Amino acid sequence: MLNAVLALPDRFIGLPYPGEGPSREVFEGRLAEAQHILDALRQVVLETGEPIEGDLLHRHHSDFEPARTIYPKALGLHALAADRRNVLEIGFNAGISTLIMLLANKELKVTAVDICDHGYTRKCFAVLEEHFPGRVRLVPGDSLEIMTNLGAAGVTGPFDLLHVDGYHMGIRPTIDAAVSLSMADQSCLFVLDDTHDWKLRQLFEFLKLQRLITPLSDRRFDQRFHRIGWVNRVRL
Repeated sequence: MLNAVLALPDRFIGLPYPGEGPSREVFEGRLAEAQHILDALRQVVLETGEPIEGDLLHRHHSDFEPARTIYPKALGLHALAADRRNVLEIGFNAGISTLIMLLANKELKVTAVDICDHGYTRKCFAVLEEHFPGRVRLVPGDSLEIMTNLGAAGVTGPFDLLHVDGYHMGIRPTIDAAVSLSMADQSCLFVLDDTHDWKLRQLFEFLKLQRLITPLSDRRFDQRFHRIGWVNRVRL
């Protein structure tokens, strides 16, 4: 049974950092309490007739079939959010990862950027906005445009958790990551999703080599499908 405990790199001793995150039992209990919200999100997707893109709980283009392989990633993101306050998320989709973070911490707020090319995205956001008033914000648009002019969209930061899970092709992942990192606060965590994709894995390694991030190292924390790091204090 996974207990997502986050180990602090030695060079960050003295900085605020996540302590022991919620256990699997706590996580699953919170999901059970939020079952009505999950059901509402699923109903929105069903009504559009579009297959759901894969997320932390569901397999890609399935009838909400559980994504058992990446379940530890869902637990891990929930643990990361336990002591965070202000999240920037690139890629909202149906709002599942946003919900998982919101359930971790009653003080946490999420600003999400999404191109909204699915008919269900804005409607799923409305579901979360109803259940978490004042705690979620959706910035609609192509991240290639939004992320290079966040000020115009009213996104100012700073953020203490960055979750980059947007479009995987071309220059977009690099821009999403670079601009996100520039808006980090002094004790910010960076999560790059889907790093089983070699291009995204290379991007994480590049950010590490440029000393923009320091990888979070803990064998108890499953990083097969996403990579996690502390943001170094560098302005791009």
